[in-house]
Amino acid sequence: MYEVIYSDGCAGLRKFKRYSNALTFAYKLIRENRKLKSVEIFDANTQNFHSSTDFVALMKYWGDGSSYWDNMALLNPKITFKRL
Repeated sequence: MYEVIYSDGCAGLRKFKRYSNALTFAYKLIRENRKLKSVEIFDANTQNFHSSTDFVALMKYWGDGSSYWDNMALLNPKITFKRL
């Protein structure tokens, strides 16, 4: 199970059984929603996944430059490898 959490001023969540479907949905959001602030894809099957700040469960992220993961990438360069 994969979760796509996104925000365009109002947070949203969609769950997918396949990673490819979650990735397609995330790219569609980025392409079509001009107000989008952030998109994260998490592996909800990861043991103890309970927070959108969980680096272990994070698969991919996209941000407008001011998202949580954009700011964390400044502190930890490993995070930039997970950027969409």
